[in-house]
Amino acid sequence: MSSPFRLFVYGTLKQGGEYHDRFCSDAVAVIPCLVQGRIFERPEGYPTLFVPPGIILAHGTANREADAARCNDPVPPHLSPQSYLEACPPWGHVFGQLMLFRKALPHMERLDALEDFFPGKPSIYERVLVPVWSQGQLLASWTYVSPHSHRFESDCRT
Repeated sequence: MSSPFRLFVYGTLKQGGEYHDRFCSDAVAVIPCLVQGRIFERPEGYPTLFVPPGIILAHGTANREADAARCNDPVPPHLSPQSYLEACPPWGHVFGQLMLFRKALPHMERLDALEDFFPGKPSIYERVLVPVWSQGQLLASWTYVSPHSHRFESDCRT
């Protein structure tokens, strides 16, 4: 049985975005939220999210069922709401939507293909588990980010 999962979306998968109806229209809830990071436009015209490497809780694998279950992982205590909500250059906050799905499969397979994420191989995007701030709490959620986030230097203590 497929586990439920959370997905943070910030661009074409958001409500009203180019790919929302095709890939996310059956979300059981869509909740405003934010994540630490920065958005850049790819040359192809699509946004890409960069996040501080220190907030990545897990990297996506080919075992999507196990990955989906990771949404229930607690956010580590060193990522307190206070520290998470403070701006820390070069990072800011990216506002998006938290999509809640009853089942991870086949959504994760289809989204991985859309985002050109191939676990263990070079990919345009990487699926990572990150904390998102939503409804007064930090929750673990999957999202798609640039695999080059580590290139940004930061003095953040997260």
